[in-house]
Amino acid sequence: MEIKKITLINGYKCIIMDDYGHHPTEIKATISAIKKSYPKLKLWTVFQPHTFSRTEALFNDFAKSFQLSDETIILDIYPSKRETEGKIHARDLVKKILADKDIFEKQKVYYISNIAGAARLLKDKIKEDCLILTIGASNVWELEKYF
Repeated sequence: MEIKKITLINGYKCIIMDDYGHHPTEIKATISAIKKSYPKLKLWTVFQPHTFSRTEALFNDFAKSFQLSDETIILDIYPSKRETEGKIHARDLVKKILADKDIFEKQKVYYISNIAGAARLLKDKIKEDCLILTIGASNVWELEKYF
């Protein structure tokens, strides 16, 4: 985990943090550590899955990885040079997450196709001090450039 920037968004103090986690176990551990370290801050998690095959193989585990996040944004799957398309889409992951109403009753989960769109959503929705976690083995860390 690395703090990339501390900035004001809509007048609220926001910590932007990045982590390379791209496996469900890593994601859960990172989110849990952040919630313990920053219990008073709202946590926005911006995740970009890496590779179609990994997303498909670990689909159910990914869907459960974001339970402790207050709000989650799922971006399009970041392909690899060897794998540019697959049978699964990021929207499928969002649907799976939202289907578990017991866990995600209070949390909002959004599908946004790209980093610029995620930045626009955050600028629109942030109404309190928060921590924005970008997580994945992709270029999702570039979100900080928009703030």
